[in-house]
Amino acid sequence: MPTPFFRLPAFGIASLCGFFLNATTSQAILIDTQALAHSLISPFGEFGVSTYGQTVTVPLNETVLESFSFKLDRCFNLVTFAAYVAAWDGAKATGPILYSSEARQTGSTGHAEEFKFTTGGLPLAPGSQYVLILSASNFFNGVQDISSLVISNFESYPGGNLVSLQNGSDFALLTDRRWTVFPYDAGFTADFSSSVPEPTQSLVGICLLSVASISRRRQRGKN
Repeated sequence: MPTPFFRLPAFGIASLCGFFLNATTSQAILIDTQALAHSLISPFGEFGVSTYGQTVTVPLNETVLESFSFKLDRCFNLVTFAAYVAAWDGAKATGPILYSSEARQTGSTGHAEEFKFTTGGLPLAPGSQYVLILSASNFFNGVQDISSLVISNFESYPGGNLVSLQNGSDFALLTDRRWTVFPYDAGFTADFSSSVPEPTQSLVGICLLSVASISRRRQRGKN
């Protein structure tokens, strides 16, 4: 019988299967400053600051942005806005908009509201900076609708800062004008995961068949 080019003992195949199945389990990192956020910055909306954002640094291994959220408070009027993601060059948003949400609107309760945005899995460059954006500049309607963004009054997240841009109804200024950078952060969350896929059915099947085949050969050898 010809000698196989490569042969693993049973424990080797089992270990290899275990390695693949464990290695393909997704990891996640959640950045969350909301527990430390107890201040407000105003105004947000028409006749106020049109755009607020939070810069973030993408983790080295978990590079897929799954979702992010901000809180707005003192929502006595209806403010319409949307969320966006863009690269950050240290002074302003740059390049194309990488994610845009549907239009959202505050309530009129006067209380804090959390707005979460699910990106569908947005791959980003590891170690690079991006800006998570709330902007009302595409939705000006001539009515003074203002709200406040919930923030922390110190730098609770070392990978970025709260930023803002008073760009009125000109959305294009996001990538054309220098933003204001604050020495503290928004009350925000950003959920990152790894891009490693879950184990496929074929991989699981191959591992199980290999272990079963070796087990049968061992059983025949004992008889």
